Amino acid sequence: MSEPTVVHLPRFLAVMTAAALAACAQGTTAGQLALTPASAPTAQQARAECWMKYEGDKAAPRDLDQRVKLVEKCVDERLHAPSSQ
Repeated sequence: MSEPTVVHLPRFLAVMTAAALAACAQGTTAGQLALTPASAPTAQQARAECWMKYEGDKAAPRDLDQRVKLVEKCVDERLHAPSSQ
């Protein structure tokens, strides 16, 4: 006689995979993605790019409060800069 857990394991894994994929796709459709222009960075993208810019810069301040000020200034410049289209 086979063990019940062995028989149900593939089905359980399939259901868990489907649930994980459904959670990842929540709220995003292809139509929404197509509406966002690639040239206009979001605030979150700008923050990430600016933070990485100062992360690799040895002359950047090590103090986080000072670094945050530099990052916010960089973000403002990126978001308010005239578009090059």
